[in-house]
Amino acid sequence: MRTATRVIAISTPAARAIQYEPIRANALSALASGLLQMPLAKLFPLWQDTLDELSFRTRPNFLQDIKALFPVIFALGGEVATAELARAIADVARWWK
Repeated sequence: MRTATRVIAISTPAARAIQYEPIRANALSALASGLLQMPLAKLFPLWQDTLDELSFRTRPNFLQDIKALFPVIFALGGEVATAELARAIADVARWWK
């Protein structure tokens, strides 16, 4: 694994673990450009772990994290993935009220 890819792979779980939402969102945004440079075969497992962590976030934190990671979502699945994400958020939004 190239050094840059290794650094991103190590940094991503660390960024996801940050509890203070504004700092976590900034860290995820900063990592997004690096994540986009990774081969999709290495990015996809990181994304699976990230989705698992996102499922435990509060609504505001989840939405902020998704916003920060939107470029990665688009890179992995294009318009289809982003449309599905929007539908999924709309589906669960009724429980957020």
